[in-house]
Amino acid sequence: MSLLLTLAIVIITSLVAWLLVSAGFPSPETLSLLFVIPVLAAAIFHGLRSSLIAVLLSVLAYNFVLLSPVWHIGLLEPENFAKMITLGFVALVASGLSSRIRKMAAEATQRERVLSGVYALSQDMLGIANVADMRRAAEAKLTDLLGGEAVIILKTEKERLNQPKKFCIENNTPTGSGTKHFTDEPCLYLPLSIK
Repeated sequence: MSLLLTLAIVIITSLVAWLLVSAGFPSPETLSLLFVIPVLAAAIFHGLRSSLIAVLLSVLAYNFVLLSPVWHIGLLEPENFAKMITLGFVALVASGLSSRIRKMAAEATQRERVLSGVYALSQDMLGIANVADMRRAAEAKLTDLLGGEAVIILKTEKERLNQPKKFCIENNTPTGSGTKHFTDEPCLYLPLSIK
């Protein structure tokens, strides 16, 4: 689908350039800037692969529609390689920037979801008077926020403390999966303390 949209934008750009030249636009070489549009559009909306395809199609279309002899493709001239390299650079920069912006937007959305969940948890805690109910509410909210099972174990529950959990509490350091302690554990243990 992205290839078809890229091709359609290049064709429309070529048609516009050809119409401008036919209407007497004084400098067809200046119209090469029009072919940045399909490259940018492909980079922003479809990524690097589509934008590189747009570069190739744009250079071919520019040669075919605007350069003398018209309706002839002459890719062997040095100026065409220069245009291809320039448009390729535009494609790389634009797709890199748009990819970064998409990643930042996803991270912001995730942060907003977590902060909303923490706020909702704090609101849920206001009316709870005992530790057991507070733990159940916190476990349910954390399970929802983290997308995996969350279990809260108190220091006083020594029977529930295996070696990694005990190490986590005694040393006040994360242990288990993704840490440098008890790396073979499938779970991640995080110490929480209230002062």
